[in-house]
Parts: sequence; structure tokens; C-alpha cells
Amino acid sequence: ALLTGCGKDSIGAEILKGLLSGGAKVIVTTSSFSKRTTDYYKQVYEKFGSRGSSLYVAPFNQGSMKDVESLVNYIYDGKNGLGLDLDFII
Repeated sequence: ALLTGCGKDSIGAEILKGLLSGGAKVIVTTSSFSKRTTDYYKQVYEKFGSRGSSLYVAPFNQGSMKDVESLVNYIYDGKNGLGLDLDFII
């Protein structure tokens, strides 16, 4: 799953918790990629991650075509990226 808009205390953050609890592989994007942000997602994963789940955090600006292309390559490229296939985007 690709999940955008899941900042702290958002509906997306609650969806993230449910996906991780259910064992999903989730890629979240953030426009504020920082230690604070990655620490937040680390805490969420430590609390809600379950067997088979994975959480990937990627810097992303939806207004940038270069970022969109880079994110798609990161997700699908099996050699230089994650090599995953998205089932859905939220």
C-alpha cells in the first residue's frame, strides 16, 4: 500500500496503524523528511507492526514531477528500489 497524508494525529495515521496491524507492507510519504518524522514512524511501527508487515518512509513532494517519477521507480524497481507492486493507494 502507498499511503500519503498520514501525519501525526491524522486519519491517515489511523489507517497506517490498521494496515500494519494486519501485516501489510506500507510505503508512507512525507514532505518533511527529518529525524523527528522518522522517529514518529518508527514508534508507530514498533507499536503496531505485526508478522509480515513492513514500513518504508519516503520523502515526497506531490507537486514535483521528478519526485513522482522517483517514487514510482523506488517502489517498482527490483534492483535499485523495493521491487514491490502496489495493491492500492490511499
